Amino acid sequence: MDDGKIIVNEDDSLRKKVERQKQLRREWERRNVERRNKTKVDWIIRNPEKYKQSKRDWNNKHKDKIREASIKYYHNHSSRFGGNRSKVLERDNWECQLCGMNNEQHIVIFGRGISVDHIDGQGRNSKTPNNNLENLRTLCLRCHGRIDERRKGRYG
Repeated sequence: MDDGKIIVNEDDSLRKKVERQKQLRREWERRNVERRNKTKVDWIIRNPEKYKQSKRDWNNKHKDKIREASIKYYHNHSSRFGGNRSKVLERDNWECQLCGMNNEQHIVIFGRGISVDHIDGQGRNSKTPNNNLENLRTLCLRCHGRIDERRKGRYG
C-alpha cells in the first residue's frame, strides 16, 4: 500500500517536471519568435534565388492541391466585388489602369492574377462597401500596393 503511494508521488513529480519543461519551452518560443522570423527574412534576403526555387519546387509538388483550392475558392466567392469583378476585368481588358501591365505579365512576375481595386477605398473591410462598376478598377499588385500605402496615410 505504501509502495502505491510512492509510485503515485513519483508519477506526480514526473508529470510536474514535464509540465514545467513544456511551460519553459513555450515561454522561450514566445520570447524568440521575433528573432526566428528575422533570421528567416535575413536568409531570404541573402538567398533570393534559393528562396524562389524552393517556392517553385513547393508549388510544383502541390500543384493539384493548389489548383483544387483555387477553383473551390473562386467558385465559392463568385460574388466578390458585388459580382462585378469579372465585369471590371473585361471592361479594363485585364490590364492595370495605371501602368498598363497585362494579366499574363502579372502572373509571370507575381505568380497570381491581376487584382481589382476600390477607387474610393470602400472595400470589403469597410462598413459600407461600394462595389459600383464606376468605383472599381483593375490594378497590378505593385500599383495596388502604392495606392494602399497612400490610403493608410489618409485613413489611419
